[in-house]
Formats: sequence, C-alpha cells, structure tokens
Amino acid sequence: MKKDSYSDEEILDGMKRQDSDIMLFIYRKNFRSVKHYIESNSGNTKDAEDAFQDALILMFDKIRHNTLNLQCSFSTYLFSIVKNLWLRQLTHKNKSKISDVDCDTIATEAPEILDDLINAERRKIFLQHFNEISTDCQKIIRLVIRGHSITEITQVMGYTSEQHTKNRRFRCKKSLIERILKNPNYKELTNEKRGDDYSLPRW
Repeated sequence: MKKDSYSDEEILDGMKRQDSDIMLFIYRKNFRSVKHYIESNSGNTKDAEDAFQDALILMFDKIRHNTLNLQCSFSTYLFSIVKNLWLRQLTHKNKSKISDVDCDTIATEAPEILDDLINAERRKIFLQHFNEISTDCQKIIRLVIRGHSITEITQVMGYTSEQHTKNRRFRCKKSLIERILKNPNYKELTNEKRGDDYSLPRW
C-alpha cells in the first residue's frame, strides 16, 4: 500500500522487491538534495540523475547479496554514496575539488563506501574491456569463470584438441588482462586500494 513515509527497513525490503511505490518515494525524498549538491559542485541535472542512479544500483547490489549493513539512515547512506561518486568523478576530470572537510565527513558517515565504489569501478573496467575482445574469447572466459574444465570447454567450443583450447584460453586471458592493465583508471584503483591483495583474478 502506498504511504507518505516508510521506515528504512521497509525501504530496503521494497528495493529488494523492486516495489515501484518505494522507488518513487526514494526519488521524491532524496533527489532534490542530490541535485542541489551536484549543481553546487560543478555539475548539472544530468550529472545528478546519473550519480543518483549509480548510487541506487550500488545499494541494490548490496541489498541483493545481503551485504548492506546500515550504520546510519538510508538517506544519509545514499547521499554519502552520491558524494563519493561525484568527488571521484571530479577528481578524474580535474575539475574543482570538494573540500577535505567534506571528504572526512563522508568517510565518517559510511567508511565502507570506498571499497564498494572501488569494486563497482573494477567491474565496469572489466566489462568495458571484456566487450572489446572477440566473441569466442568472451565465451571461453565465461566458461572458465563458471568453472568448466578444459575438456568441457573443448566440447562446447567445438575445438579439435584440448591443447588448442589451452592455447586459446591463454591468448584470450592475455588479451583481456593487457587491456585492463593499460587502463589508467585501473592503475588509479590499484594505488587507491590499500592493504589487500589487488591482483587480477587467476582464471
């Protein structure tokens, strides 16, 4: 039933169910402040819409995997993600910077957001370059990631020998990894990630 207000628990549950009333409520309650913030920091309405949408997608992904643990209100968490997204975008574009005080406030509101954003950007970089390699390579890498053996991949791809499959797998992985490593945004993320193993997956 449509209501004038929802608790954070109801909002999270509604997002998980993709409830249209909940999504409309989130937009009506939060977008105006997001728009004001973005437009006050070198952005426009389209930038605000993109940041708002990206923040919701990131939150939805965490909700879907049951990894979202709110330590503040839903609106505060959402706004913190938007701030982080926009700060990172301004930094990449070398536009005007948001103050250090603002950055400290963001980190205090939701300290795990940086890891979430880095992981989201890593996925974007992977998909960007994954879509650049050949269709056969895409299919091989999908099969490898899903855990299929060389024998199974050989059968699915219709190759004549397992050695040929191994050679193709090596070349496909090499092509994708080289593209990713040359991406300047990946290099920035590597430097930004601290204290953890940040190597590419060994498929």
